[in-house]
Amino acid sequence: MTEINYLISRDGIKYSPPYVDESQMRRVDSLMVPPYEAKAGDIAFFGVPFAGLINSPVGARSGPANVRRALGYFKTYGIELDLELKGNIRFADFGDVDVEPLDYNETFRRIDHVLTRILEKKLVPIVIGGS
Repeated sequence: MTEINYLISRDGIKYSPPYVDESQMRRVDSLMVPPYEAKAGDIAFFGVPFAGLINSPVGARSGPANVRRALGYFKTYGIELDLELKGNIRFADFGDVDVEPLDYNETFRRIDHVLTRILEKKLVPIVIGGS
């Protein structure tokens, strides 16, 4: 269990590690660090697979998984800016918040808790959501 999972689960919030297809993540491996190795200034992203605020389910809760899948096609060099991300930026995937589809207040409390922990570590948060 990683450090962040322990921090979150000891407070009673379920927090699931992300599903990562290793073959798709090879391109960004050099940018990825385990959550417990994330340092101040690193980018920390986590998913909120939640579709509770939409009228009809259209797949919003699969947003985090689809973003992770798309990262497999991400290139670390940008020709437009002549910028190589390797060595300049690091990402840590903190997994998905375990949402309660019928309890918005609890879901938002969990999101707030995870976000607070990430900010306490002085990481730059990116929340990948559903609705």
